[in-house]
Amino acid sequence: MMNISEVIPELAFKSFLEDNDITGIYHAGIPTSGVLSEFITISLNGNINSQSEDGSILQCTLMVGAYVKLLTNGTVNFVKEKIVMSKFSELFPAEYTYEGITYTFRPDLRNLVYSGRNLYSGYSTKALNIQVTIN
Repeated sequence: MMNISEVIPELAFKSFLEDNDITGIYHAGIPTSGVLSEFITISLNGNINSQSEDGSILQCTLMVGAYVKLLTNGTVNFVKEKIVMSKFSELFPAEYTYEGITYTFRPDLRNLVYSGRNLYSGYSTKALNIQVTIN
C-alpha cells in the first residue's frame, strides 16, 4: 500500500507537462497579477479512489484548464486556443514516474467540461478531464 501523503497527482502532472516543454502552469490557483497571455491550471476533480483492495492502485481525475487571453475586441483567439489544445493531444496516453510513483495519464476527450469565456476575466477557457491511474 502506498503512502497517500506521497500521492500528488497535480504536481506529477505539472512536472510531466514541464518535461514536455509546456510552461505557464499553475497548480495552486490563478495568481492575481503577472498572469501570462496563455496559461494552464491543474486541480483535482473529485476524490482519489482505490482500485484494488490493498490500495496499490489508485485512480483520480484532474481538471486541466487552458486559458487564452481574448483578442482586443473581446473575441476568442481561436488560433492560439487551438495551438494550446494541440499540445495536449500529442502527449497522451502517457506513463510518468514522479518521486518514485508511477502515474498514467489519459485524456477524457469525450468529457470536455467547459468551453467558453468568463471563468477568468479576459480569457477564453477550455477545461478537460484527465484520468489518472497511480501505482
